[in-house]
Amino acid sequence: MSYRHILDDVAHYYGTRLRDHGPNPQGVDWNSAESQILRFEQILKVCDFSTALSINDYGCGYGALVDYLTSSRVVFR
Repeated sequence: MSYRHILDDVAHYYGTRLRDHGPNPQGVDWNSAESQILRFEQILKVCDFSTALSINDYGCGYGALVDYLTSSRVVFR
């Protein structure tokens, strides 16, 4: 199996999920909104929000991490 074939398979799989479910957790293959939030909480445990930082949320879904951060109690400076 070629590298291009693998990429095409992945694009087809996630494209179908997004088409069938829309821009939501199921559309990017999470099993629920709750499990997606739990993942965000675990990932963000390594961040020190008391100092300036950058987070690159690129190519990992539909931008839900940004929505989570802006709707949570994280203080942006």
